Amino acid sequence: MNHNSNFHWPRRAGALLLVAGTLLAGELAGSTALLATPMQLAQGQTELPIAPTPRSDRALQSVRQAVRRDLAQHLNIPRGQVQIVSIDRQTWPDGCLGLAEPGQGCTLAVVEGWRVTARANNRTWIYRTNRTGTAVRREGNVPSTPNAQLPAAVRTAVLRFASEQFNVPTNRLRVIQADRRTWDGCLGISEPDIMCTMIALPGWRVVIADGNQRWVYHTNQDGTQVRLNPAESSIGGTISPIQMLPENVPQPLRRGVVFRSIANGGMLPRQTTTTLYEDGRVVVEQIDSGRRSERSYRVSRQQVNQFRQTLQSFDRFDRLDFSAPYGAADYITVMLISQNGVTQYADSLEGRLSPALQQVIEAWRDVVQAQPGQP
Repeated sequence: MNHNSNFHWPRRAGALLLVAGTLLAGELAGSTALLATPMQLAQGQTELPIAPTPRSDRALQSVRQAVRRDLAQHLNIPRGQVQIVSIDRQTWPDGCLGLAEPGQGCTLAVVEGWRVTARANNRTWIYRTNRTGTAVRREGNVPSTPNAQLPAAVRTAVLRFASEQFNVPTNRLRVIQADRRTWDGCLGISEPDIMCTMIALPGWRVVIADGNQRWVYHTNQDGTQVRLNPAESSIGGTISPIQMLPENVPQPLRRGVVFRSIANGGMLPRQTTTTLYEDGRVVVEQIDSGRRSERSYRVSRQQVNQFRQTLQSFDRFDRLDFSAPYGAADYITVMLISQNGVTQYADSLEGRLSPALQQVIEAWRDVVQAQPGQP
C-alpha cells in the first residue's frame, strides 16, 4: 500500500505543478497585456515618450497637453503646430517650480516634475511642470519692468560676455531691450541635475543684437553673474540651441587628453571618435556597420599648443546643442569635448554657427587632417 502511494505521488505532484503553472502563465499573460497597452499607444505617436508604467504614461500625456495648450495660446497658433522635443525628469526646489514671481509666496517643499522642451514657429521653448502637468511655467516668463534703465556695469558685463562668447566686437553689439527680473539661484536658466537655490534674486533680462543675430542674457543685479538663455536666442541667424539632455553629456575627459570629437550619423551607420592627447598622439576609432577599427598618428607639440589656444572661449558653449531642424535627414551630429566643456552640432549647420565656435572646428579639422606621422 505504501509502495503504491509512493509510486503515484510524482504523478499527483506533477499534476498539481501543471495546474499551478497554467494559472501562473495566465497571470503573467494578463500582466503582459496590461504592460503592453501603453507601449502600443506610444507606437501611434510621432514623439518619443518616456515609457514606463501606465499611470506615468497618462501623466505624461497630461503634461504634453498642458504645454501644448499654453504655448499655443501664447503664440496664438493651433496646438498641432507645437512639437514636444523632449521631456526630462526634474526635481524643482519649491512650489513655484524655481520660478518665483515678485511678491509671490512659494511652498518650500520640493516638487517632482518635468522639464519640457517644445518647438513652434522655428523657436525652442523650455517649460517646467509638476508631475501631472497641473502646474506649468514657461522659463523666462516672469513678469518684468520693461525698458528700465540698465546700469552701466551690467551693460558692460553683458556686452563683454557676448563678445568673448561669439567673437563679435563690442562696438557692433547694441542693447535692444533691458527688463528688471526676479530670478531663482540659477538666474531662471536650469541645467539638468542642478538644483537651484530657493531665493528671489533681483536681476536683469538683457537682449542684445548684431544684425540678424539676437542674444538673450540673464544677470544678477550688478552684472557679476551673466548667463546666456539659449532657448530665447537666435544665434547665427536662425539657430536656437537647446541645453543638452543629461543622458547625452559624456563622461569628463581623462587626464592627459586634450580634446575629443564623436561623429555619428550620415548616410551610413558609422561612428568616428577622434582623440588628441597632450603628447601629440591622435587616435581615431571607427565603428562601421558593427566592425571596429583603430589607427593612430602624431602631430607636433606646437600643433597641440596652437590648438589649445583656440579653446580659450570653448567653455562658453558648454552643454549647448545646435541641433538640425526637425525632419532634417542625412546629416552628421558632431560632439566636441574639452576638459572644460562639451557641445554638439549638426554638420549641415556648421556655416551658421558662432564664429568663435567655427574657429574651434576649423582648428580641430587642421589637427585631424594633419599629415600623419609615425604612431
